Amino acid sequence: MTSFHTPILIGEDGQPAWGRFSQPVGQINYWDYDLRTPMDQAVGPFFKEKKFNQFQFFGLLSQDLIIGVAIVDLKWVSNAFLYCFNGATGEYEEFSFLQPLARKTQFSVTPDNGDVSFGNGKSELYFNNFPSGHKLDVVLQSGLQLSAYLDFGVRQDPLRLCCPAGYNGWVYTQKSAGLPVSGHLIWKGHKYLLEHMGMMGSSDWSCGFMRRETVWKWACVSGVDSTGRRLGLNLANGVNETGMTENAMWLNGMMHPLEPVRFRFNRREPFQPWRIYSESKKIDLTFTPRGCRRDKINLWLLASNFRQMFGSYNGRIVTAQGEAIDIIDQPGFAEDHYAKW
Repeated sequence: MTSFHTPILIGEDGQPAWGRFSQPVGQINYWDYDLRTPMDQAVGPFFKEKKFNQFQFFGLLSQDLIIGVAIVDLKWVSNAFLYCFNGATGEYEEFSFLQPLARKTQFSVTPDNGDVSFGNGKSELYFNNFPSGHKLDVVLQSGLQLSAYLDFGVRQDPLRLCCPAGYNGWVYTQKSAGLPVSGHLIWKGHKYLLEHMGMMGSSDWSCGFMRRETVWKWACVSGVDSTGRRLGLNLANGVNETGMTENAMWLNGMMHPLEPVRFRFNRREPFQPWRIYSESKKIDLTFTPRGCRRDKINLWLLASNFRQMFGSYNGRIVTAQGEAIDIIDQPGFAEDHYAKW
C-alpha cells in the first residue's frame, strides 16, 4: 500500500501506519507508540527510549574510490565508522569509534530535515539531511577529511517504508541510491575531487523498535545502466519478513518498486561471487567482491556479526513495464548482518 497524503507515522491509537509513503513523514513520533511486552504489559518511558534504535549509512561509490560511513545510536552505546578503498591501488583504511551511553551522539527524528552527529576526541562526523539532499562533513584525528554533498537534483523519489518487526516492534527505513556526489576527500596526503571521479552515492536512514535478534542481507548499487542513465538499486531480505519489501530501483531519480529477492553466497568464503535474484528471474545479478569491512562483537547483551562487502555488479533487471535494465560492472555493496540489541 502506498500513502499519497502527508502521514503521521504513529496514530492516535498508538499504532504505526504500515506500508510505503510517497510524501515525507515529518517527525518519527516513536514516543507515541504503544510499546508492550509479548505478554501485553506496557513498557515505560525509560525502557521505551532505550529500545529505540537509529542509524544512518552513506555509501559513496566510483570505479576508483569507495567510501562507507555510518553513525549508529543504540542508546546504551553508539558507534561510528568510516572506511576508504582505493580501487586503483588496492589501499584500504578503516576507522571505528565507540561511545558508551551514546555520549556525544545526536540523532534527529526527522529524516528529511535533520542532523546526525558523533564525536570522539578530535574526530567528528556530521550528517545534515535536507529535502534537497544530504551533506557530510567528517574530520578525523588521523587527518582524514571528507566533505560531500549528495544531490537529489530535479527529481528523487526516496523509498519510505514502515513495517512490523517481530511480535511487538516496527522498523521505518528511508533510502535513496544513485545520487550525484560533489565535494572532496583528503586521505593520506591526497585530495580526491569526488565529482570529477564520477562519484555517486546512497543513503540509508533507519530507526525503530527492532527485533532483539535482527538479521538482514542487503545489496546496493549507485552507478549507471548500460545506456548511461543514472542508476540506483536497493535490495534486501530478512529484515522485512511480513510481506513488505524495501526493494527498489531508481532511474534518473524515478523509483521503480521491485519484487522480493534471494541471496546466495558462502558465509565461510564471502569473497566468492554472490548471486541476488528473484523467483521470477526478473532480477538476476552477480556481485563480485573486491574488499570487505567486517566487525564481530559479542558483549552478551549486545552482539554483531557484520560483513559489508564492496565490489561490482553485473546482471539484468526487468521492470514491471517489461523494460530490461542491463547493469555492467557497476560499483556497489553487499552486506550480511546479524545483530543482537
